[in-house]
Amino acid sequence: MRKRIFIAAVLLCLCLLSAVPAAAQTYTDTYTNPSTGYRALILDDINLLTEAEEEDLMYLMIPLTEHTNVVFWTSGAANNQAAAKRNAEDKHIQLFGHFSNGIVFLIDLNARYMFLETEGAAQQIIPKSTAQTITNNVRSKMTAENYYEATLSVFDQIRLIYEGDRFSEPMRYLSSVIIAVMGGLLITLVLTVSSRRATLTAYTAAAEQVAFLAFFFTRDMHTLELVSEVEENRTYKPRSTSSGGSSCSSCSSCSSCSSGSSGSSCSSCSSGSSGSSCSSCGGGSSF
Repeated sequence: MRKRIFIAAVLLCLCLLSAVPAAAQTYTDTYTNPSTGYRALILDDINLLTEAEEEDLMYLMIPLTEHTNVVFWTSGAANNQAAAKRNAEDKHIQLFGHFSNGIVFLIDLNARYMFLETEGAAQQIIPKSTAQTITNNVRSKMTAENYYEATLSVFDQIRLIYEGDRFSEPMRYLSSVIIAVMGGLLITLVLTVSSRRATLTAYTAAAEQVAFLAFFFTRDMHTLELVSEVEENRTYKPRSTSSGGSSCSSCSSCSSCSSGSSGSSCSSCSSGSSGSSCSSCGGGSSF
C-alpha cells in the first residue's frame, strides 16, 4: 500500500514539474529572429493591452523581423507631442543603438499622441510621409480608445508595405479629386472665354469628361508611384543588427524629419558620407 502511495506521489510531482515550463513558455514579449538577429519587442508600460492581445500582436510583429527591428511601446511620460517624439527616438537608441535599422510605434496617453518612428534602412521603406499616413489611418480608432485594433492596424499596414502590397491612402485620392475638379473648372473657363460660338452647355459637358479622365489619370500616377516604391521594397535585403550604420540614401528625405536635429547634417549623408549624421524620421497623430 505504501509503495503504491509513493509511486503515485512521484508521478504527481513529475506531472507538476513538466507542466511548469510549458505554462511559462506560452507567451513572451520579446522575440529574436535566429536568421537576421532582428528583434520584436512589446513594452506595454501602462498596460493598455491584455496578455492575450499582446500575444496576438506579437504573432503579427514576428514576420517583420525578417526585415527590421520592431517595437510597440506604450507610455505616459510625455507632456506634449515634441516630448513624445524625442522619447520614441531615445527608446530606439536605447534598444538598438544609433542609426540602426528599426521601427518604434509609441502610444503616449498623457500627451494623447502616437508616433511611428523609423531609422536606418527602415526609412527607405517607411519615410515620414508614409508613417504619417499610417497613423492618420488609425486616428479614429485611437480616439475611440480602441487601442488594440489601432495597434494591429498599424503593424498590419507595415507588413503590407514590406510585402509589396497596397494599403489605404485616402488623402492621395482626395488630392486626385481636387486636382480633377480644378482642372475641369480651368478648362471650362478657358473654353468659354476663347470661343463664343459653341454653347456653354457643350463646353461644360466636355469639361466634365476631362475632369473625369483627369481623376483617373492622377489616380494612376499615384499608383505608379506606389508601384515604384513596391519594386524597391521587393529588392530590399535586410541587414544584420551587427552593422552599425544604415544606407545613407534614406537620408535624402531627412529634411522632412520630425526631429529638429536633422537639418544640414542630412545633406552630407545624401551626398554619400558614412551616415554618422543621419537622424530618425517618422510621422505621428494626436488622438
